[in-house]
Amino acid sequence: MSVERAAPHSLDAERAVLGSLLIDRDAIIAIAPILKPDDFYDSQHRALFRLIHRLYEKRVPADLVLLSSEPDIEDAGGMVYATELMTEVPTAIHANYYAEIVRDVANRRRFIEAGVEIIATSYDAETVEDVATNAAAALNSAAGRGLDSGLKTMHELVEQAYQRIGQGTERVTPFGLRDLDGLTGGMRDGQLVVIAARTSVGKSALAMQIVHHNAIKKQTPVGMISLEMSGGELTDRLASIEGRVNMHRARAEWASDSDRTAATAALARIDPHVFICDDTSSGSLADIQARARQMVATSNIKFLVIDYLQMMHTGGKRENRVQEVSEISRGLKQIARELRIPVLALAQLSRAAESVSDGIPRLSHLRESGSIEQDADMVIFIHRPDPTKNVAELIVAKHRNGPTDTISVTWLPEYVHFINYSRREVN
Repeated sequence: MSVERAAPHSLDAERAVLGSLLIDRDAIIAIAPILKPDDFYDSQHRALFRLIHRLYEKRVPADLVLLSSEPDIEDAGGMVYATELMTEVPTAIHANYYAEIVRDVANRRRFIEAGVEIIATSYDAETVEDVATNAAAALNSAAGRGLDSGLKTMHELVEQAYQRIGQGTERVTPFGLRDLDGLTGGMRDGQLVVIAARTSVGKSALAMQIVHHNAIKKQTPVGMISLEMSGGELTDRLASIEGRVNMHRARAEWASDSDRTAATAALARIDPHVFICDDTSSGSLADIQARARQMVATSNIKFLVIDYLQMMHTGGKRENRVQEVSEISRGLKQIARELRIPVLALAQLSRAAESVSDGIPRLSHLRESGSIEQDADMVIFIHRPDPTKNVAELIVAKHRNGPTDTISVTWLPEYVHFINYSRREVN
């Protein structure tokens, strides 16, 4: 005797996931890659998750106020049900665990549906080969729906390409240096860009100049996770760039009134802009990924700088440092793609760069390189052929989607600042 059985599901896990998303607006960042609306068994739960996910794609937090303005909120049980879900979950810390349960039982339902389809088509198939073909197709379909594969047809890709032509839809984050932007076209969302040099050559200075150009001049929200310099030091760098001020001199007891006035005016000008600095990270890959997600969710940053890559670690014990750095570079590339922003990571060069006859850095000189070269979309070296002169070379050694070349820039040591190359400012 057969007994009717309900399809696998967990309404408790579904409610816990949705409640977590409602009480912690950052939780969707980790949940979005795991779940799809169709993974929910209950129709109201499907509708509510679809609303939350829609807001997430618009980079809007899914709070009760915004949900209440959605036209199809009643399909999701209305605001009374949403409020009820919030009160059931004391914390969102276990959101990922519940999401895995929802996804697992959804995949089991898909395979059960595939089994039913196989049984039905087996009755009508003319040959055993047809049975096998139909069974394989049904199972492959179930497996494909259970994975967020991101597969796109040629038609879908071409349609997206049509939309990009002449529309300026691809957002570009400029470096702020004329010749470098002319060569590279700037940084694009999802890219990992690495700026590398030996110690005290100007990695942080160049990074802060790029930050200044975007956060202050372009008024674009920028985030930075600094493992080496404090927030105060970074602020001084920005003020120095903004006002062409020698902040070391301005901070001294013997500073002149003009120094103090110039520094104060520069600080006042940079004050209103969105620059989110975090100098408290432990340096673990997981911690930096979490902080990057938080910056996007809370401040909608469009560009992230990490200073610097070799100070990061994976948190676990790794006998092979090269493998660990490889894991880190892959993790940074993943965060750039997930958050759809450019990630600029600073990196050290090995001492081997000092031993080559021409002194020019090469990709093989990336310290503990592992897969940095492979994962990065762009690698730029800073090289100063003659330290006695204020000329530096920016060597674009790798450019995944464009040309490579070497350009010259002028280095202003007093202001810790690079500018467009000008013979008038070269010593």
